[in-house]
Amino acid sequence: MAAVEVTQAQRDQVRAALTKVVEADEVDYFHNEALDELWRRLFGVAAAFQKATQETLLSVLEPGLVGFLKPNAGGETNLIQCVRIALREDRDQQKAGAAKPKAFSKASSGDADALLSELNLIEVDGNVMEPIAVPPGHPVGAEFDYSCYPTEDAGTPTFMDHHKQQLTDFGVKFGRGEYEAYDLHTNTSLYSITAASGRQFNGTVDGSIAPYGFFPSSAGRSSAVIFIHKQSDAQKQAYRDKKSEVPKCLDSGSSGHVKYETHRARTVTAMLAAYAYNEYPVIIDLTDGVAHHLLQIRGNYLYVWETLSPQQAYYKQADVLKSLAGLLSEKKLRFTLEDIPEEMQGPVKKARSALRPVSGLREQLDSVVPLMPLEDRFECAHDIIASWVQVQPQAMPSSVMHFFE
Repeated sequence: MAAVEVTQAQRDQVRAALTKVVEADEVDYFHNEALDELWRRLFGVAAAFQKATQETLLSVLEPGLVGFLKPNAGGETNLIQCVRIALREDRDQQKAGAAKPKAFSKASSGDADALLSELNLIEVDGNVMEPIAVPPGHPVGAEFDYSCYPTEDAGTPTFMDHHKQQLTDFGVKFGRGEYEAYDLHTNTSLYSITAASGRQFNGTVDGSIAPYGFFPSSAGRSSAVIFIHKQSDAQKQAYRDKKSEVPKCLDSGSSGHVKYETHRARTVTAMLAAYAYNEYPVIIDLTDGVAHHLLQIRGNYLYVWETLSPQQAYYKQADVLKSLAGLLSEKKLRFTLEDIPEEMQGPVKKARSALRPVSGLREQLDSVVPLMPLEDRFECAHDIIASWVQVQPQAMPSSVMHFFE
């Protein structure tokens, strides 16, 4: 016979009885599942107890609880100790879950909403508020055929070359003292951010446009434009159709181009991480090579331009890159936060302060190294840094990582 369904009123009766047989602060150890279990242990599966009067229930409930909570003659663990252990394990599991980094690709819509709320950011429709109109005389802009590749990663190097060529056509200069297009998709722990809840998010992006001459890990922290590549279902199916050795499968029913809403959680999380690590309010381009979705933060607003053409997307990106080009030279390889107008610094500063907690490495160095003899301090500092590189490489400055590559 199935166990009796426990109602909220019955849980309240158990909780009230508990206050008479355990300490007041111990009642909090009993969440609903524990209260239900106590009720069932007392009344089993006998449906007749559902018809009992209130007085009958209470007369059975209190002495029954005393019996269950009292240690037995054999000294075995009593029920409240079992509950405490179970709840402690549950809390430990929840803490471990919160501490375990979550990949950008696993971020949920709720995660994205919480991050935006934490930074007090509101999404606005860029196509309505600031439509991108390309003046006459500019290139048409070319699409990228992502259906030629079995996976997104396989096509990313060629896709980055495509971005570079398109931006060149729109007047962006590449080379020494200018820009370079960087493939970042293999650096899986490029960014690491921590939300107010304690939830940590780790991940990378597919590529970026940054000053010339950097290692990829540094380019990801000095970017002006960042790319996230996603193949559409139609492109994946087209690849399968082209390759006879690949078994064909039925189309999932999804057609058309990649949609922002489908990949919003991953894109927003990656964007906020990029803002926490870069020196400029970067433009994010979520694209399948045909449709482009651009994101950029201004003040307290996240502008989203959905379903742009290649011409609109590359025109917008080129406009930003050319406006920053004057800050670069063969001697000055990067622009810094102080180089850009103060009103544009806000989103970057906000993301840094909210999503990059105080460095535990710095705290450990400051607390340990000064206590060591002078001749041992360098070796001590090196050992501490090396241990952090092993455990949290994504949180280390690129300048430090170069010593361990």
